[in-house]
Amino acid sequence: MVKKVLLQKAVSVKGERSTAIGWLPASLSVTFVGILQFANVPLHLSSAMLFVRQKSRITMHFIFISQFLSFLVILCISGEDFYHLLGISREADNKAIRRAFKKLALIKHPDKNPNDDNAQKEFVKIYRAYEVLMDEELRKKYDQYGEEGLSDNFRGNYQYQSWQFYKDNFGIYDEDKEIVTLSRSDFERTVSETDEIWFINFYSTFCSHCHQLAPTWRKFAQEMEDVLRIGAVNCAEDPMLCHSQGVMGYPSLVIYPHRHFFRGERQLKQIVAFAMEYVTGVVLQLTDSDIDLFKMKKNEKYTNGWLLDFCEQRSDDCLSELNRKKLAANLHGLVNVAKVNCDESLELCTLFGRKSGMIYFRPDDERKPSEAWTINSLDFKEIAATVLNYVPDLPYIDKMLEKIVEAEIRDHSFLIRFDSGKMDNNIDLKKLLAKVTTNEIEVYLADCSKAKDICENLKLTKLPKWVLFKKQGSYEIYHGFF
Repeated sequence: MVKKVLLQKAVSVKGERSTAIGWLPASLSVTFVGILQFANVPLHLSSAMLFVRQKSRITMHFIFISQFLSFLVILCISGEDFYHLLGISREADNKAIRRAFKKLALIKHPDKNPNDDNAQKEFVKIYRAYEVLMDEELRKKYDQYGEEGLSDNFRGNYQYQSWQFYKDNFGIYDEDKEIVTLSRSDFERTVSETDEIWFINFYSTFCSHCHQLAPTWRKFAQEMEDVLRIGAVNCAEDPMLCHSQGVMGYPSLVIYPHRHFFRGERQLKQIVAFAMEYVTGVVLQLTDSDIDLFKMKKNEKYTNGWLLDFCEQRSDDCLSELNRKKLAANLHGLVNVAKVNCDESLELCTLFGRKSGMIYFRPDDERKPSEAWTINSLDFKEIAATVLNYVPDLPYIDKMLEKIVEAEIRDHSFLIRFDSGKMDNNIDLKKLLAKVTTNEIEVYLADCSKAKDICENLKLTKLPKWVLFKKQGSYEIYHGFF
């Protein structure tokens, strides 16, 4: 997954500049800070964008001081801070909260401390902190009012579970980087509101079949990483979310946005085959009639580079059909993936000097077809990593930057990443280019060491920062991380 997600949609008023109190707790800023939406950007992002419309520096300082003092008062009247209790930052996501709680639970559980009279009390305290911070609405109330804000509608729901339960059954996918554990808000923002392909495992902590499936789901996630998005929802924590998705039993494997349920045998091969039916990405079959594609520097239909798999009938150097399709999905928007049968397309194979093997070629490069980069692997992930290194970096915008920034009306929108110096070969940014670039928006990099005045006028104090310059003339600054 681009790392997790990059931007959240927001709207601005022309002529007003946006800034943020980014390090304050999210809900402390709610009174003054609106979570706005980027207009017409084809991305959905998981991090909150906190903006405040700044009329003057005096107003901004007043807001800052007021919020900070409110925050200190809350800490004083509400006892021990829940975030501090769990050892997490105030920006921690649900996975980080679960991992922190599990780590403490294995240390502080009464089963592990039978001679400590306060063990049960201490454990209930960290469980309460976990329960509040995992609930989006309760967390907002706690951030704004402290524990006093919870007294009217929250009594806690602590139920005893053994130490062994927390060791073996709790947060079963929290250590798997390929699997996104989804809360209700995560689900709505990154699954329901997007057209991305997701395959989600709806499970329950208390379901034995779910735990039996877990090793297979991990292997599936490792094999299919970067082909589609892979998620997990714990229905024991949010049964209403699972019910709203038509989940009546556990585990349920559901592909989105189609919302089709997997009904087959829960074996790796069958699960992979089901998922591949929904994967985007086309593998082209080239013949001698396509040879002109590689004799021209530019082609209106195929503007990207090529990953070509040359095959002979008796050759063992060909990729499997499955891996070709995985590559086409992984490199979609960046590279065209194609197969060439050298038994039938001798002229095309002669142009590249190949009868078997894989190459990466860019028609706009100075290299001749016979000098194309050779790919010495049949492993899907190794091939993808090698090809992404060859894909051109995001372009830097220098001469046109001032014109774009000052324009009242633009031909289209520009998404620009401002940094303090040159940055080469960032794979995640290359993938972003494929997801974002359309006829309506272009993506560039900008070097603040060469555009100090522009960066200062935009108040880009902490870098890197993404700025969306909209077609209508306004702009928005993203204050999250990427």
